Amino acid sequence: REPISQALIEFSALEGSGGSRRVRSVRSDESGFFNRSNLWTGQFLIRVIANDYLQYEEEISVLIIGSLLEIPLEKGAEVFLKVSDSQGLPISGVRVAPYYRNDTRGGLGSWVKLKTSKRLYSNDLGELNIGGLPERLVRFHITHEDYLNQYPTLNLTRTDQRESLRVTLTAGAVIYGTVYLPNGAGSRGEELSCVGISGAGEGKSYNLESKRNGLFRFSRLPAGEYELRAAPGGLPVTVSVQSGQSVQIDLDSGS
Repeated sequence: REPISQALIEFSALEGSGGSRRVRSVRSDESGFFNRSNLWTGQFLIRVIANDYLQYEEEISVLIIGSLLEIPLEKGAEVFLKVSDSQGLPISGVRVAPYYRNDTRGGLGSWVKLKTSKRLYSNDLGELNIGGLPERLVRFHITHEDYLNQYPTLNLTRTDQRESLRVTLTAGAVIYGTVYLPNGAGSRGEELSCVGISGAGEGKSYNLESKRNGLFRFSRLPAGEYELRAAPGGLPVTVSVQSGQSVQIDLDSGS
């Protein structure tokens, strides 16, 4: 058996254990040891989260302060992820969050976010290895500030399963500019809408408020034609954008 470092160990007090259900957490050291002080005697739910290992949960009784607890973890399924742009170039800094399908009887269910001991990002080569995945249908939420989100899925049927997943992200378009008052000053706090009327963005709606000096920025837009306006009385402006394109446009205040 090998010690597991940097595992995240969470403690939650259960009902009737003297105290709230507030989670208290600690990380294991290089030797796999952890020390959670200031606990009281009673019932606790302990949850252990470590990269490459299945999440562990158990109810424990703390009868004597200073108790020694040994926790064995099991390996989970593993996915090697490679992220690139439309030209095949790697994309670093891509945030990946795995979710698993929690189905119930009757075919109903929901997607549950799988906790990880740290946030997951692709490296300079656009690569990321994700372990500790359960035997379930897993969906990966793949996001980056300059690209459109993707949500690929994999059906994992064994904990010793090893899979590769290649994902190509499409660069999002940007529409930015300034909202002006009739006197020519930038207007802060304007409610702006951006509605797709054709192309890949048709039917999508985005809303935000203008910032200091009336500046605004709609990002990660699918290619298409959009109608922008400042509510409630601003005149609509139509803008067409392509993938990866940035277009500057000014709007009249809706006030």
